Formats: sequence, structure tokens, C-alpha cells
Amino acid sequence: ITYPDGAPRKMPVKSLRGFAKPYLKAGESQTVQFELRNKDLAYWSAVHNGWVVPRGDFAFHVGTSSRNLPIQESFTF
Repeated sequence: ITYPDGAPRKMPVKSLRGFAKPYLKAGESQTVQFELRNKDLAYWSAVHNGWVVPRGDFAFHVGTSSRNLPIQESFTF
């Protein structure tokens, strides 16, 4: 996940929020699904003394490693 611009600057550029390692033979494909809850999108805010989900455009990246993320989708929260 890449957080919206309104998230604190100390947040990492990308955060891992789902992981699966399907075993496939050459040429096979498989659908993998993840459920993300509000707490998966939240960060701890000392100012609010609690968990906060930033508002704005989140980007979701999918790939084989953190350096190979060819699929990207976004949604606004």
C-alpha cells in the first residue's frame, strides 16, 4: 500500500499489508484475494492519541517483490 499524501511524512513509501505465496507450475495462474480492514490502513497518531485512517488516494501494488510491482490500482477513502 502507498498511503495518501495527507499521511505523516514518517510513513514508509510502501507498506506490506497482504502476502501469499501460491505454488504454481509453469504457465499456471491463480487468483489471490486479501481482505483489508480499516486497521490495515490506519497509523498511530500521537496528536489524536489513537489510530487514524488518512483520507485520500491509496495505491495498491501487486507483484513478485518490492522491486517488481507491475500491477497498481487505487481507491479513495
